[in-house]
Amino acid sequence: MGTFGSIFDIGHASGPILTGLLLAHLSYQYSFLIIATILILASFIFILTVREGKVVVFKQEGSSPN
Repeated sequence: MGTFGSIFDIGHASGPILTGLLLAHLSYQYSFLIIATILILASFIFILTVREGKVVVFKQEGSSPN
């Protein structure tokens, strides 16, 4: 969880800075297309690389709830 927290913090800090630089040098249209492309690529990379672990819960037969 610390790794994801660090990644989120870096994204929150660098996102507005990079967007401001793009807007300063390009128009809104090109900036939007660049950011949208990066987000779509990041989504596919995330889906392909992150696996969700499954939790298996076993219930013993004949056990009482107490």
